[in-house]
Amino acid sequence: MDTVRIDTTIDFHKALIDLKKISLGSIFRGVSNCDYQLIPSIGRIKKDIYIVEKNLMRKFKESAIGYIGRLPNDEYEWLALAQHHGLPTRLLDWTYNPLIALFFAVKNNYENDGRIYIAWNISQIRNKNRNPYQLKKTYRYRPSFITQRIINQSSVFTVHSSPEKPYEAKNMMILDIVANAKHELREMLFKYGVNYKTIYPGLDGLSRDLKWLETGIY
Repeated sequence: MDTVRIDTTIDFHKALIDLKKISLGSIFRGVSNCDYQLIPSIGRIKKDIYIVEKNLMRKFKESAIGYIGRLPNDEYEWLALAQHHGLPTRLLDWTYNPLIALFFAVKNNYENDGRIYIAWNISQIRNKNRNPYQLKKTYRYRPSFITQRIINQSSVFTVHSSPEKPYEAKNMMILDIVANAKHELREMLFKYGVNYKTIYPGLDGLSRDLKWLETGIY
């Protein structure tokens, strides 16, 4: 797996230009600590994750109805909705927008290097009747509109057949973001309009951006 070191904004832009050699359909995942592995949140639970997963989704469906405008169309939409609201699932969040992935890699954890995973040529789920809990390999899944946040983040997911195992793929590369470059890259993103307000639409995102602008505190 190729790894590129990012020390400056120029390094990041050069890496993006070089991506044309890979695929225009690449997906990106940013993490603020390069030690974070590609393990879905449900896979990090130190219990029988399949029993926990079943119970979590059942209770989520029972309780979520009063909070949402429409019911998801299938189990994949339920998983995407649950994932975006913090429930442990077998999904991993990715984005089609490399700037959004960079935001998640540099938004905090300033003492640690960040990382962007880039993957391509992942098979896409086309038959939504396939049981997501019985897949034989990892698939890419792009949800229809569920929340404004999914649209703003250009969200796409991977659905993992073995969520307890770190995801590895032949078609993948890594951008390692040096910790000392995070502030510079965060400022660049703000100038490009990639910030809390755009990624987390609403008063919470607005407040976090104002806090940073007026106090310098992230």
